[in-house]
Amino acid sequence: MILDRVRWTGRSDVLFALAAAVLNLGVVAFSGPGVLPVPAAVVLAVATGALLLFRRRTPSLVFLVSAVSGLFVFFAAQYLLSLYSAMLYAPDRRRPVLVGAVTLPLAMVLPFLRDSPWAAEESFYVLLVGVLGGTLGCLVRRLVAERAAVQREQAERAAEERRAEERAELAREMHDSVAHQVTLMIMVAAGLEAAHPGAAPLAARIREEGGRALTELRTMIGVLQRHGPRPAALRRLSELSELLCTARRAGLDITVTSSGRAAPMTDEAQHAAYRLVQEALTNAARHAPDASITVELTYRPGGLDVEVRNGAPGRPGPDGGPGSGRGLSGARERIQALGGTLEAGPYEDGFRIRAALPTTGSDDYSE
Repeated sequence: MILDRVRWTGRSDVLFALAAAVLNLGVVAFSGPGVLPVPAAVVLAVATGALLLFRRRTPSLVFLVSAVSGLFVFFAAQYLLSLYSAMLYAPDRRRPVLVGAVTLPLAMVLPFLRDSPWAAEESFYVLLVGVLGGTLGCLVRRLVAERAAVQREQAERAAEERRAEERAELAREMHDSVAHQVTLMIMVAAGLEAAHPGAAPLAARIREEGGRALTELRTMIGVLQRHGPRPAALRRLSELSELLCTARRAGLDITVTSSGRAAPMTDEAQHAAYRLVQEALTNAARHAPDASITVELTYRPGGLDVEVRNGAPGRPGPDGGPGSGRGLSGARERIQALGGTLEAGPYEDGFRIRAALPTTGSDDYSE
């Protein structure tokens, strides 16, 4: 993009210089060489036209030289293009000086310095071209400034949207990871309390602290909607075994089945599948801690179906305080962003979460 703009800028300057040189030569051919011999007027016409190659770098100098050349031969196009460039590219404080210090004196002295029957008309044309070039340069400069301001605003808005997406992703990651671990901790404390009545005060304290941690997590997730860095590294399906082992040690009864031929998956798709299973286990531990849980991975051409379902709870889940309420919604957003779908709801006497994910990609996969 930048290279293309640089190339176009260079080409436009060359076109300006060529156009000015051709028009200057036309003035010499049809209106005469002015006070100079024809060879000198031709050289002056080409040289002043070539000056427009530097109209961005030294716009004031180019305009001054072009104006002085008008004392010998009045090159109207050269004067117009150089004044336009000066008004467009020169610093603000110098533009009024250029117009006042060059255009008006030139228009006044031109009839007395040139022995031409059209000197008065040329003086009028100097004023007219000066007004046109100055006005056009000011208008274009304003348009360029307004466009740059709009582009900056759009870039800032796009950057803010990217930051908001990153913060939302981090909030989902925090919920999926921390809430899962805290819920398992609360469940272990509830099991300890049931198995060892003497440890009931300690277990109750653990459950209380776990509930407070989940409440604080909900508050922190809200803060991350306004502030936050990029999320951590993406999880892979190969890490599911560790997740399942942790959940089993916490007392969950989990059965895992896999069917079909495993296909390469993008890191984002693997991460979404991992977080979905983690969220489903967290919900099961919270609401049906003693129910059996089944995790099914079904590979099909171009996709992976992930289903996690649990039976009816035999006893109430541990009182871990209110959840963040963002687990399933975050999983659904993550999966839909990849072109997949997610369904969650009652199933027979328990609950089921089922998702379909695309498996297109070239990332290495290992289960």
